[in-house]
Amino acid sequence: MLDFITALPKVELHVHLVGSASVPTVLELARRHPDRGVPTEE
Repeated sequence: MLDFITALPKVELHVHLVGSASVPTVLELARRHPDRGVPTEE
């Protein structure tokens, strides 16, 4: 069973916003929500 599970294709289930959005978009969102701990300056 372990070999079967190991051989299954894998998928990315978690992608961070910083890696999937442009820098201006992330900065705009960060400035809207300053209490979230995301840097608001490049």
